[in-house]
Amino acid sequence: MASPGLPCPAVDGGGDLQVEEDSLDSLLEASRTPEGRFHLAPHLSAVLRRLHPDLPLLLLIPTLRLVRNLYVGEPAGQAAFLVAGGTDAVASVVFCGGGAAAAACLVLLDVARVGLQLMGNVAAAGEKGQRGIWDRFFLEGLLELGRLRDVGACDTLCMVLRSCCCSAREGSVGRLEELCSIGRGLPILKEVLVTANSDDYCGDWLKLLLSWICIQELFFPLLFSMFSSFEFSDSQNDSDYRDTYFTIEQAFLLGLLTEILNGLIYRGTISKAHALPTGSPAFDVLGYSLTILRDLCASHDSPSSGSDRLVVESLVSSGLCHLLLALLRDLEPPSVIRRTLSQRANKESSSASPSSSKVFPYRGFRRDVVAVIGNCTCGRKQVQDEIRQQNGILLLLQQFVVDEDNPYSWDSSTTLFQFEHYIVIVGALRSAMVWQDDYCGDWLKLLLSRICIEELFLPLLFSMFSSCEFFDSQNDADYRDTRFTTEQAFLLGLLSEILSGLFYRGTISSDFTLAIFQVLKEAASVVDFTSRGSSPLPTGSPAIDVLGYSLTILRDLCASDDSPSSGSDRLVESLVSSGLCRLLLALLRDLEPPSVIRRTLSQGANMESSSASPSSSKVCPYRGFRRDVVAVIGNCTCGMKQVQDEIRQQNGILLLLQQCVVDEDNPYLREWGMLTVSYLLEGNVENQQQVAELELQEPIDTPEITSLGLKVDIDKKTGRVRLVNV
Repeated sequence: MASPGLPCPAVDGGGDLQVEEDSLDSLLEASRTPEGRFHLAPHLSAVLRRLHPDLPLLLLIPTLRLVRNLYVGEPAGQAAFLVAGGTDAVASVVFCGGGAAAAACLVLLDVARVGLQLMGNVAAAGEKGQRGIWDRFFLEGLLELGRLRDVGACDTLCMVLRSCCCSAREGSVGRLEELCSIGRGLPILKEVLVTANSDDYCGDWLKLLLSWICIQELFFPLLFSMFSSFEFSDSQNDSDYRDTYFTIEQAFLLGLLTEILNGLIYRGTISKAHALPTGSPAFDVLGYSLTILRDLCASHDSPSSGSDRLVVESLVSSGLCHLLLALLRDLEPPSVIRRTLSQRANKESSSASPSSSKVFPYRGFRRDVVAVIGNCTCGRKQVQDEIRQQNGILLLLQQFVVDEDNPYSWDSSTTLFQFEHYIVIVGALRSAMVWQDDYCGDWLKLLLSRICIEELFLPLLFSMFSSCEFFDSQNDADYRDTRFTTEQAFLLGLLSEILSGLFYRGTISSDFTLAIFQVLKEAASVVDFTSRGSSPLPTGSPAIDVLGYSLTILRDLCASDDSPSSGSDRLVESLVSSGLCRLLLALLRDLEPPSVIRRTLSQGANMESSSASPSSSKVCPYRGFRRDVVAVIGNCTCGMKQVQDEIRQQNGILLLLQQCVVDEDNPYLREWGMLTVSYLLEGNVENQQQVAELELQEPIDTPEITSLGLKVDIDKKTGRVRLVNV
C-alpha cells in the first residue's frame, strides 16, 4: 500500500502520456527528501520494471532520475536495485534508450548524464554495486561513455571510475589494473582526457581519479605514453618534430597534475599572455613538468611523506640539478641584464653570450626552473654541495634580478643587499676562487658592478672577507700577510677586470673611488717592501695583490680617455685632495732606482750623490709595481693643472723623469714614464721652466754603451750629451 500523501507509481506502462509525466514529476519531488525516499523505496522494483529501451524519452529521463534519487542513502532501495537487476536495466536504456528518438541506437546525451549519475550512486554504495557496474559496463560500455564529448558526463564518469577502482580493497585493486592495462581499459582514460581537454572542464573528479592513478599507484608513465604521437612526415623540419613530439593531451594531463599538487579546487582568472598553457604541447609539457617537480620537492612536505628520501634524493641522483643548471646556463640573460649587456662596447667577449639562441619558451620558465632548484636545495646539504660542485652558485646569483618575463623573480633592489644575502655572495666569491684560473664568465662581474660600483656596497662586502685573527707570537711579516685575505684580493681583481675591460661604462661615484684609495693606503702600510717580487699580479700574497689591484683600479678610474660625462675630473680632484699624489710620490721616492739606473750607479764614482739613493731598503713587491704607480700619476695629471702644480711643489718632476727608462722588472715603464712627463709639462710653463733648468753634472757610461765601443760625453759648447768612440 502506498504511503498517505504520495502517489503510487504506475507499473503497467500504459495510460495517458501526460498523466504519467505528471505522476513522475510528483514522485520526483517526493524523492528529493529523506522521508519521501524512505516511503518510496519499496516501490523501486516496480519503477525498474518500467525502464526499457522503448520507453518514450519524455518518460525515460524522469524515471531514471527517480531511480537515481531512490538509491541515495536507503539500504532497502539499494538492495532492491541489485536484486531486481537494476544495473542491466540502466545499461539497456543508456545504450539505445529513448524509443523512436534513438532508432539508430546512439547514446543520448541527456540519458547518459542521468544514467551516469545513477551509476555513481550505485558505485558509491559499496563493493556489490561496483562489481555489478564493472561486470556490465566494462569495457565497451565505459569506452562508449568516455567518447561522449560532454564535460558534465565526463566528470560523472570519472566519479564512477574512481569509486570502482581507487581504494585498497582487493576488488578495487583488480579493477584498477584492468583500467590501466594497455590492451584493456587504458583507452577509456584516454577518451576521458580528450573530452576534458576539448572543453572548459572545471570538475574535480578527474583530478581525484588522476591523483590515485598517477601519484598513488604510479601508472603515470603508462598513461602519459598512451598520448604519445610520433606520426609526422619526412618533409617536416626540426621545429615541426619538436612540437609533435608531445601532444596536447599530454600537456593537459601534466597541467591537471600540477593543479592537484598545488591544491587548487577551482581555476581562477589568470593572464594567459605567453604563460601556461601556451597552446604548444611541447612547451606546456615542459612547463607543467617543472611546476609538478616544484611542488613535489617543496620543503614543507611532512616527514612522513618521505619527500627527502623518495623524491628529492632520487631526483638529484638521477641528474635533476645537472639538467636544471644546464637549462639556466643556456638561456639568454634576464631582461634587466640583457639591457645592461646591450650597452657594452664589446658584447662578443661575454662567455655567457647574450646572443645565445635559447630564449624562455613561456612566460615564467626561468622562475619555474629556479623554484625547483630552490625547493630541492632547502635544508639538503647533498643538493647544496652538488650545486657548488657544478659551479652553480654564481649562476643562481644571476637570478637575483627583477625580470618582466618571469614574474615573482628576486627583487634585487629591495632584498639583495641584506646581510644574509651578503653571506650568499661571499660564498659565491669563495666558490669562484676555487676555480679562478678557469673562470672566464661575465655574470659575477655584472653582479659585482651593480653591488660595488653602482650601489656603493664595496666597503661592506670587502669587510665581510676581512680577517685580522693572529696570535701574539706572530711576527710582523705574518701580520702583514694576514691583514688582507685571498678573497679580498680576488674581489679587487674582478673589479679591476670590470673597469679595465670596458665592461662597466656607467657613472662612477667619488665614494667608490675614495673607498679604493682607502684600501690602497691600508695596503701600502702593511706590504713588505724588503723582498723583491718576481711575478706579476696575482702574486699569491693577499696584501701585495690588494695593493696592486687597488693601483690598477685607480689607474682606470682616472684614465684621461673617460668621457666628460663620467665625472673623471671630479674623481681626480677628490683623490688628489685626499692625498693620492703625496702617497704615490712617497712610494716612488722610497723605492730603489729602476734596474738600468741601478747598474749604471753601481759603476759610478759618486753613488752617494744620487737623488734616488740605491741604499734604499724598499723594492718592488711585484713585477710591474713601479709602472702602475707611474700610470696612476700619469692619468691623474692629464689636463689637470692642479695636479701638475702639486707634483712640482712636491719636487716630483725629477723623480718622474727618472722613470723614463727601460726596466725589466716593470714592463712598459718607459712608455708610461714618458707619457706622464708629457702630461706633466703640457700647458704648464712653470713645470717646463723647471725641466729646462736641469743640468747634466757628468756623463756616466753604461755597460751596454761600453760594449759597443762608445762612451758618453758632454759637448762643452752646447751642454748636450753625445756619443763618441772610445
